[in-house]
Amino acid sequence: MILHRLSIRTLLLFTTAGITVIMGIILLVTNASIHSSIGNYTTLSRIDHLAECALRLRKNEKDFVKLDTKNPEFFATGQSRYVAEFDSILAITRSTIAELKANDAFASTELQADMAAMQQGLNGYSRSFKQLVSLVRVVGFKDEGVVGSMRKAIHEVEGELKKGSSYELMTDMLMLRRHEKDFMLRNDTTYLSKFKGQMAAMLTKVKSPTMVGLLQNYQKYFEEYVALGVKVGLNDNGGTSATMNSFADSFEQALNHARLQVKEHEQSRSNRSLFVLFAVIILLSSLVAAILLLTSSHILKSIKKLQGYIMRLGKGELPQAMAVEGSDEIAAMESSLNKLIGALSNTRDFAVEVGNGNFEANISVFDNSGEVGESLLEMRNKLSQVAQERHRQEEDSRIRLWINEGITLVNDIVNKGKDDIEELCNEFLTGVVKYSGLNQAGIMLEEKDDDEVSYLRMVATYAFDRRKYYQKRVELGDGLAGMCFWEKETIYITNVPSDYSPIASALGEASPRCVVVIPLIVDSMAIGVMELASFRVFEKVEVELFERAAGILAARLLGLRTSIATARLLEQTKMQAQELAAQEEELRQNLEELHATQEAFEHREELLHQQMADMESQIEQVRNEANTERANFLERIAVHKRTIDAFGEAFLLAEFDLKGNLEWANSRFCQTFGVDLDFIELFNMILCEHVINKEEELKRWEALRRNEAYVGPLFLFVGTRTVHLTASYQPVRGVEVKGSHVFFSAAVVGESFESDVTPSHKPATVTFETADS
Repeated sequence: MILHRLSIRTLLLFTTAGITVIMGIILLVTNASIHSSIGNYTTLSRIDHLAECALRLRKNEKDFVKLDTKNPEFFATGQSRYVAEFDSILAITRSTIAELKANDAFASTELQADMAAMQQGLNGYSRSFKQLVSLVRVVGFKDEGVVGSMRKAIHEVEGELKKGSSYELMTDMLMLRRHEKDFMLRNDTTYLSKFKGQMAAMLTKVKSPTMVGLLQNYQKYFEEYVALGVKVGLNDNGGTSATMNSFADSFEQALNHARLQVKEHEQSRSNRSLFVLFAVIILLSSLVAAILLLTSSHILKSIKKLQGYIMRLGKGELPQAMAVEGSDEIAAMESSLNKLIGALSNTRDFAVEVGNGNFEANISVFDNSGEVGESLLEMRNKLSQVAQERHRQEEDSRIRLWINEGITLVNDIVNKGKDDIEELCNEFLTGVVKYSGLNQAGIMLEEKDDDEVSYLRMVATYAFDRRKYYQKRVELGDGLAGMCFWEKETIYITNVPSDYSPIASALGEASPRCVVVIPLIVDSMAIGVMELASFRVFEKVEVELFERAAGILAARLLGLRTSIATARLLEQTKMQAQELAAQEEELRQNLEELHATQEAFEHREELLHQQMADMESQIEQVRNEANTERANFLERIAVHKRTIDAFGEAFLLAEFDLKGNLEWANSRFCQTFGVDLDFIELFNMILCEHVINKEEELKRWEALRRNEAYVGPLFLFVGTRTVHLTASYQPVRGVEVKGSHVFFSAAVVGESFESDVTPSHKPATVTFETADS
């Protein structure tokens, strides 16, 4: 088949080109149909616009009849907004009819007849409306037109009736006016005959020629109004209104008939366009479906073949490689699928090797390149690392378990409650040596001789030859033990000296291969060393166990030493208590001697009490005399206070420090200077704004600081008045500081009221009003 010779890309290109051509044809047909529909829509829109114009014409007609017939401005000027708008819409309507008449859609004879009928009806309607406007203006309203003339005639009749004061004629006139109003409101000719009958009856009763002439004039205008009303139309079925409505109905009927004809014509054209469009679409769609069917059947056949192999791969099967035919994209996919099958086979073999624990097996998946090949290679390497890491963790767990069990053993030994240090150390060495498989061990603790010299003494050993190699005392800094104690660090030796203590057995003696010396440290303080030896080299974890065990033992030994020292202190305390008892007996004897001495003192105390009683009577006498003198003094003070109060009512009194700060003032001073008693400490005499001559005031205070008094006039400006004072500034000598206070006293000499004087301007001439003036 020729399709096998073409690639999928070429087939898709051909298919796309064919579909594009078909879609282009469909678009052209659709475009023609749309343009036709748009033309039809435009024609119908114009007809609808014409109908809208007709409605607007009728609306302006109704608005004119309803509003402008009662608008005085229309009757005065002849201008109407509704008439102007009617003319504007009428011009638009005629223009639209002319455009439609020239349209091809109106070429038929029937539509041309409708257009002629519309023009005829529109012209007649516009003429009737113009005639109606003219008649309405002639009829008039209020003071305009026939209505205005009739109202004037009525007022003349009523004025003449008032002169005659005839109640019967006035009643007839009211009835006449009633018939007139009924006719004007209802447009009913029945009231016209009633009006004429009432007028005839009234004329027979009137004797005055003037009244007869006025009534006939009134009747003439009313009959003229009736004639105009008949011409306009008393209702929609008569007069100009009926003619206008007839032309309007004719125009609307022709318009509706034309719209119906155009709509049917356009609907027919639209149906034909849609039929052609659907026919073309169906035909071309069938062609597209045939092309797609041929192309897809070829592609699907090849894809189903691939699908079968891929589904088998999805189920976990590894089929044989498929035969590759052709050179298109499907053939390339088949070749790639064969490569995938080969790579999956290699992956299966690698998985089997990994499952067997062979993490070093060779793998070749996609030549170990690409994401899958590189990921599998990386997985093999990581699995190998995981296996090694797991082995290392198991080894670490075993070591931690061994250390924890050893620490538990050591804790059990040191917590048995042994109070003897040597016995505790021997049990400790036995447990550690047996648990660790050592060959030789010893513990040396720090002690002091009679000269307070520290040294290390062997308190416990294991497997040492005491007869030959046991050394009871080691000086600090000597040998491995002394160096370890001095430096407080573990000593680890694998090259053991030849003179080191050999390890004996039933077969003979031999030197150890490894020696570890560990300090016994508690809170950075060394209390001894532990020495361990073995035929094998100690591992790092064993040394760690020995160091932790040494720390536990050191803490326990320090506690035992503390307990022993505490027991010694208790013994010393008992001895001291006995000594204190002896001293207490000695104190008791001394106390008896003190009692004898106290009796002698009591006798002397009685004599002193007698003397004190005599002195108290003398003091009471002096106190009475002092109270009498105090009462006299208080009376004198009260007299002085009344004198000062009376003096304060007439004089200004105050006390300042040497800086001018007010410390105390009487009410007269506060009133004159305007000082608030609650804020008295804020007032400063030097800075007072009421003082007129501030330079002189400043000089006065400088003299006061030199202990120089001042007595003289003082001018103040308070509000709108100038106050003249005779003031006295007296420095008061303090107890410690000379001139520490200033006593101020002043008397008001006179006051003057000058509205133009301000505190910053001293008046050139001042006139005072005194008590004498």
